[in-house]
This record gives sequence, C-alpha cells and structure tokens, in this order.
Amino acid sequence: MNNFSQLLFLAMLLLCSSIQAAASLPMHVDRLRQFEMLSSKQYVKMLDGKLYIGAKFDARNDIIIVFEKCMFNELMTFSKVGLAENLTQLPLAYPERNVNCVLNETSSDNIGPVMLKHGGWVGGNHSFRENGTINTAKTISFAFYADGKQLRDGDAMEAEIVAVKVKNEIYDPFQPTKGADGEALALKEILLEEDITYTIQKGQLYVEVSHAYKNTKEYVIGRYYGMQSMFVGETEVMTPNASYSDFQPEPEELFLYKKKYPLFNRFIERNSVMGICQSSYLMPATERDPYWTLAAEDKIFVRAQGKTYHNQIAERPVRKGAVFSWTGLYNWFTPLVNDRKNLVYTGIIKGEIFLFIDCKQQGQSTLKLPEELEGKKYRVVEKGAGISYLQDGRLANLNADRAGSIILAYY
Repeated sequence: MNNFSQLLFLAMLLLCSSIQAAASLPMHVDRLRQFEMLSSKQYVKMLDGKLYIGAKFDARNDIIIVFEKCMFNELMTFSKVGLAENLTQLPLAYPERNVNCVLNETSSDNIGPVMLKHGGWVGGNHSFRENGTINTAKTISFAFYADGKQLRDGDAMEAEIVAVKVKNEIYDPFQPTKGADGEALALKEILLEEDITYTIQKGQLYVEVSHAYKNTKEYVIGRYYGMQSMFVGETEVMTPNASYSDFQPEPEELFLYKKKYPLFNRFIERNSVMGICQSSYLMPATERDPYWTLAAEDKIFVRAQGKTYHNQIAERPVRKGAVFSWTGLYNWFTPLVNDRKNLVYTGIIKGEIFLFIDCKQQGQSTLKLPEELEGKKYRVVEKGAGISYLQDGRLANLNADRAGSIILAYY
C-alpha cells in the first residue's frame, strides 16, 4: 500500500469514527423549525364506510385519524388516532395503513353520553340498564367531506379541510318497547337528537355538538360528560387555571369544582416517555343559555376510572324543546416550548391559528413565534389576570404576575 492509499484509508477510518460518534449523541430537535416545515395538506380516503385522514405531525411522522362506527351503539365518531412513520414532507397517500403508535382509542365513551336521574346512562358505549343487549342510541346519517366535496366509497384525495357530519338519535330509557312477558325488547322513543360536526385541519379535531331534546315528560339530567379523553399512555396531567399549573403525575382520581376554578376549561395530558401531549379544550360559549351553567358546587373536571372528563351538565330538568350545544378542540402535539416557565403550543379552528400560552409561574419571558404568525392580526380569546403580552415581529414579550394562561387567535 503506497503513502497515498494509506492516507486515504486513515481518512476513511476517521470519517467513519466521526459518523458513529455523531450518531451516538442525542439529536437536538428544533420544534419551531419542524412546525414551520409542516405541510397543511391532508390525505383522505373513504373505504368500506370508514374515513382515514393523514396529516403531517412532525418531520418523521404522519398523524392518522380514523372515523368509523364504534362503541356498543355503533356510533360514527373518531375511533383511533395514531402516528405512522413518514420521513417525507407531505402526508403519504395511504392513510389506511397501520399506525406505529396509538395516541387515542375509542374503547369507551367518546362524545357524550347522557345520564338521566333514575334512568341511567344512554348513548355512547352504554346499553339499556347496562345489560349488554339493547341499544340506547343509533347513528341515523353521516357524510364525509373533503374541501367541501362529499366523498363516496373508494374516493381518495388531498384536502386542507375535512368535515364529518353525523346525526344520532339517543333513546328514552323510561319508555322501552316490551314483549308479551313484560320484558324490555328495544328502545324506540327519542330522548334527543344529536348533531355533530367534526372539522379536521392539520390533523387537529374541532368538534361542534348540539342536542335537541324531544321528551314530553320532564326528566333530570344527572350528568353529561360531553368532552372526554382517551389519550393512550398518559403519565402526566396539567390543568391550566386550576390546581396543576405544570405537569404532575396523573392521579387515579382528581375532582375540580366550579366554585374554586371558574375559569377552568382545558386539560392537557402528556406521555412523558414520548413527549407527546393531547389537549382537550372546551371553548367558552358566552351565547349559551345560562340555564345550563354549572352551579358553584358542581364538579367541572373529573379524572376517575382511567378516564378524564369535562363535566358539562349537572342536575338539570329537561323536556321537549330544550337545546344544549358545545364546541371544543382536540389536538395532539409536541410542545413548541415546555420549560419551567411556560408551555406553548398551537391549534387550528376554522382557519384561525390558536396560540396557547400557559404561564406556569410568575415571571417574564421572550418567546420566538412560528414564522407563519409574523405580521398576522390576532385577537385575545382568553387572558388570565396579571398576564400581559406584546408581540413585535416574531418575538413576543410575556409577563405574568402569577400562574395563568393567555390564548390568542391569529387570522
């Protein structure tokens, strides 16, 4: 081997050693840069009455959302959310593929159900008197839309906005149809009609729900857990504007009351192993009939039996003509910022980018914002007392006199 060959061989050895050493080092992930590179395109496919939606989650993964009939009552809703590997810049054209990691799975109640005093639970995953035989709800119709075009079975396309419209009937447990022997055979009398619209942008799920009651006799709604979480693998929970201003190990039980935390409307769960979060944001509805407002002594948040809930109705008489509605955002994310001072992440609702900033403690911070927010107008959706926010280009100055939150909508 001549001198040149020896030098070339040594250089190759040094290069290989450098690559191996670099590979063994922890990789720095710039969350802001990854966020800015994400495509707004989604790929949707309708197969055998199911809808599959794929969108970019980060540089390495697509987020996959599946809509299908599920739970005991076979209601159309989002049944599974997960991550599937994709190193390209656009979502892959087969969102029906298996996911590598499940984030949310509808193995129990999802949107709803309703508990009537002395009548039990109806809707969602519940059977009549929990006997496992008689349905308490039914999906009457559903339709899938991609950028306004209604999908037919076999359709597949790119779309920025996907909508799912569902109409359910939830049945009256006090009026079962009975056989000659007096045993209940079915529920047919309608308690309420439930209309749900799901709007999916960038793999985030905005929900609009409306209940129109049809019962002629007056009943009492004992509880209604309208927005529920089935985040998989959660280890920590954060309850902004309430007891947990930072992530804490998720307890078996946790109850928050309206009297103590009147501003609470959002909880965040985190899988600390993967660093992935799910936020369940129940949007404030100032136009809602004050009749439905929770009393001071009512629970506003429940963590129990392995699930996490927004409690939305408690001990309210209801009869024909009553209407109740709510809106909320489910989104899955790796935070743009998660340090000892702040948690920062984004959501999207009807084309507006929502910037969620949770101040974990008192103090001042300077935040670098995503490029797409520069130069945009914004409105303040919610702001805690003692929090000030001033944006200059891509930098924002934040000052908090105490722990609290500010939510901004950019348009």
